[in-house]
Amino acid sequence: AEADCVDVIREMVGAGFKLIFTTSFVFQDATFQAASLFPEIDFVHMTGFYTGKPNFATASGKLYQARYISGVISGGASVTKRIGYVASLAVPEVYRNINAYYLGAQVGANPNGGNNVKVDVLVSWIDTFNDPVKEAYATKVLQQLGCDVVSYHTDTKASPLMSKALGIMSTGSNGDQRLSVGESVLTS
Repeated sequence: AEADCVDVIREMVGAGFKLIFTTSFVFQDATFQAASLFPEIDFVHMTGFYTGKPNFATASGKLYQARYISGVISGGASVTKRIGYVASLAVPEVYRNINAYYLGAQVGANPNGGNNVKVDVLVSWIDTFNDPVKEAYATKVLQQLGCDVVSYHTDTKASPLMSKALGIMSTGSNGDQRLSVGESVLTS
């Protein structure tokens, strides 16, 4: 958990680790703090954007590529050509993934090339990675605005669960969502 991050880092330093990776966006502040506390240890935070310490770096996988493919699938599956996206925080990682998803949706809606069919991707910002109530509410609002497919960039299953309850499709994140929502998820 986020609150335990510095304590876990202290344990790792005590155990002799010289290079520590933290792998959730919510660990960024704690990792940056730990870099000051332990200047002899190197830290790499995944998906963050902080800079300014010689022993602190950031890195990110090319997750936008998977989001692009999810967008292609969503654009092809959407009947209304209005697709929703529940977005967590306004940070580079999330913007990259929304843009990739949007570009993919345009391709998916136009499988024979060109740009004849326009797809709207409506983004609902909830300003957190982990609030199931906000995620479910945002999904419901997107459905009420005509979205028949919803994707999300959050850490809970609230959006795909709400999508299923509303009878619309979703694309998954952070693991195979078929275990939670069955065939209502297009891809995870």
